[in-house]
Amino acid sequence: MRVCSFDDVTGLFEAGEFDVVVLNGPTEHFVSEADASAGRDEAVRRTLFDALQVLIKPGGRVFITCIHFRWPTDITEVRKSPLAHPVGSYYFYCSVLVEIYSGWYPLGDVYDRLAADAGFDLVRERDATNDYYLTSRMWSTRLKDYLRTNPRFARQFVTGMFRKDPRYFFSVFLFWLYDPWTWQFRPTDVAETPLTHR
Repeated sequence: MRVCSFDDVTGLFEAGEFDVVVLNGPTEHFVSEADASAGRDEAVRRTLFDALQVLIKPGGRVFITCIHFRWPTDITEVRKSPLAHPVGSYYFYCSVLVEIYSGWYPLGDVYDRLAADAGFDLVRERDATNDYYLTSRMWSTRLKDYLRTNPRFARQFVTGMFRKDPRYFFSVFLFWLYDPWTWQFRPTDVAETPLTHR
């Protein structure tokens, strides 16, 4: 097994070395908030597809699962403290998510377009938002049950995190209280647009 940055892979592997590449969830973290703020998000994603084009054999396949923004989202608003926005608003949730996980989601059909530019044909596309929603609810329930039934571990986890980074601890507290991870996968008719607040 090798561990490397995605932008180093073309120097580590031969051209056409792979029949299949599976990217199960990492690509939404390839673009940093600094990249998005500087307008480099598309260039970073283009680097990914250009590398895949080199690494995949003719006729090979690429499978990607990736979280997307549902609406155009302003990076300057997301980079503010979550409490700079009304609690429960779109940008409140996005700010907590970026603070916890980092990275910048793609929007719309950018992957389809960049893949086509790199010579790939879209074979199948599936919206798995509801799958993420159901899985996230299960994860949340299991974690809360675990921490509730293991109070000693919960105390050590919380005090250790607070000592290490109080600001991050505060973001985790908001994450725990408002569950933005599950929020982002709520059905579209329930989720808010950036212009509405609860």
